[in-house]
Amino acid sequence: MSDTTRSVPVAVAITKRENCFKGFYRLDRMHLRHELFGGGMSNEISRELFVRHDAVCVLPYDAKRDEVVLIEQFRVGALGKVDNPWLIELVAGLIDKDEEPEEVAHREAEEEAGLTFSAMLPITKYFPSPGGSSEYVHLYLGHCESEG
Repeated sequence: MSDTTRSVPVAVAITKRENCFKGFYRLDRMHLRHELFGGGMSNEISRELFVRHDAVCVLPYDAKRDEVVLIEQFRVGALGKVDNPWLIELVAGLIDKDEEPEEVAHREAEEEAGLTFSAMLPITKYFPSPGGSSEYVHLYLGHCESEG
């Protein structure tokens, strides 16, 4: 499986971390300095960080029909951006503490699409929006049998 992070450690000095909001999600403000490409350290910067659970996404694939299965869900983030906030997307779910990505994938497939995976293949792991979010996604291909 590929991974979108590099393996060379980078120096980061966090000088302060403060919580700005805590509700369904959390927002922190980070004060930090980081290593520069040209050498040395940056001046201190401040960035807001949307603190999220890691997630799992699965692309369900029915080999007999040679089709992928997508679901439709309401997403509050789409309000005001598109005419219809019901989006077509992959099976996905947040990984709670002490859960493995594979078990979340199986649970969400059943809950969201009534699917059971006969096999799951890891595709990659990635940060979908690293400029301001801590969410890390585990992406899989899930073999399934879908109905009409």
